[in-house]
Amino acid sequence: MKLPLSTTYVTFMVAMGSSLSDGAWGRDNAVFRVSGVVSVLLGWFLTAFIAFAVSGFFAAVMATGGLTGVFILIGLVVMSFYYTFVIHRKREQKRERLLEATRKSEIIPARQIIHDTAQSIGETMKAVGEAYQISIRGLSKEDRAQLRKAKAAMGKVKTENEEFRYAFYGSMKRVEEELAEGSRTYLLAYDLMQDFIQSASLVADAAREHVEDVLAPLEKEQQERLEHIAVRLNEFLDKCILVLQTKDFGPMKDIKQFKKSLLEEIEQLLALQTKGIKEDQYSPRNCILFFSILLETKDLVAVAARFVKMYYRLEHEHSPEEPWVLVSGK
Repeated sequence: MKLPLSTTYVTFMVAMGSSLSDGAWGRDNAVFRVSGVVSVLLGWFLTAFIAFAVSGFFAAVMATGGLTGVFILIGLVVMSFYYTFVIHRKREQKRERLLEATRKSEIIPARQIIHDTAQSIGETMKAVGEAYQISIRGLSKEDRAQLRKAKAAMGKVKTENEEFRYAFYGSMKRVEEELAEGSRTYLLAYDLMQDFIQSASLVADAAREHVEDVLAPLEKEQQERLEHIAVRLNEFLDKCILVLQTKDFGPMKDIKQFKKSLLEEIEQLLALQTKGIKEDQYSPRNCILFFSILLETKDLVAVAARFVKMYYRLEHEHSPEEPWVLVSGK
């Protein structure tokens, strides 16, 4: 609320006390209210200690460094203000986007929300495919910069998915039909997207942790196999994205065949890895990582195919007399 610190404390406690006496505390919000009170109370004490420590540090630097120390401190203050401003602006922009999604009140047709979710899913698939490929490349080359890049990309995907989730409630209220097919589509799309993002995040995290822990790298043939799978996965995702965003389901047969072929390749790699374990070719850590990546890749392929199947049903199995009935395929 842009209030001074002391005023904020007073305002906060008045608001908490008023809400408590009004009976506004419930199981849905009590945990957040309690954590807020604890944060403020800790802030009362921590503010004094932090101010004391920082002022002591500044005084020590100025006393020992003279004018040079003063300029260094000025630089630190400017950098601190800048980064704080940037972080605050990003948080405010994110908060405003989430609020905007819930404020919208215009009625939207079910077809429109179906179209919008298809576009959103396609964009997420593309971002996930790129992050997956970067993760595999970073793992093969033990390149931490690439793995950090993949982590940042997945963080962006998660943020966008969170916005998708916050927009859900508002969208349900705005769909024109009473029992809207668009609402079901939105719900199932979110459900599948959670699985999709989780699998991609597990791949990125597993690769990054393996390299950061300085564990033995994968064997050359394993690296080549994973890089090949990463290329094939991106080709498959590109086909799915094209179908979802253009609504041209002509390539459905090709997608089914591609899915079958890709899953068979993954199964073959799993079989080869199992054979290598029996022949003592690979270390336990190596096996855990390789199996984890391949199993999550299978999930990525399966969920992407489910997205296409879901929208295919919407386009081809809906009749005016009956509502659409969608199944996530789990």
